[in-house]
Amino acid sequence: ASFSPILLIAVPQLGDPIFSHGLVLLLQHDEEGAFGLVLNRPSGLSLGSFAESQELPCHEALQNCPVF
Repeated sequence: ASFSPILLIAVPQLGDPIFSHGLVLLLQHDEEGAFGLVLNRPSGLSLGSFAESQELPCHEALQNCPVF
């Protein structure tokens, strides 16, 4: 059974610092694995570098914006 898309909210009792206070949009979950995006943490990427890695256009004014 697929449980996606769904929004996962980490509870404080989880105790794992990776997911502490995490908000995850689970996009795919099936027998092959799971894929999700953490929505409330900066990724360390700029919009320009992300767009380039995905071969997408990015307006010059947005090149240095952070990707969350």
